[in-house]
Amino acid sequence: GEVYKKSVDELVAYARERGAELIAGPEARGFVVGCPAAYALELGFVPVRKEGKLPRETVRVSYGLEYGTDILT
Repeated sequence: GEVYKKSVDELVAYARERGAELIAGPEARGFVVGCPAAYALELGFVPVRKEGKLPRETVRVSYGLEYGTDILT
């Protein structure tokens, strides 16, 4: 509990310093800290998932990996 709270608090401070307007969290790990950070900052949260996992229209971004490419939506 204490370490989790500290990690979220540090993310909130980091986002606040940079003037974040929205919090995006990639896949499951990003959801775990991104949602409470967005809540604390009173900002919107955007879930980012692998292609084909989200319903409705999405934005598609391809990125390079050391062994190929992948896509997030």
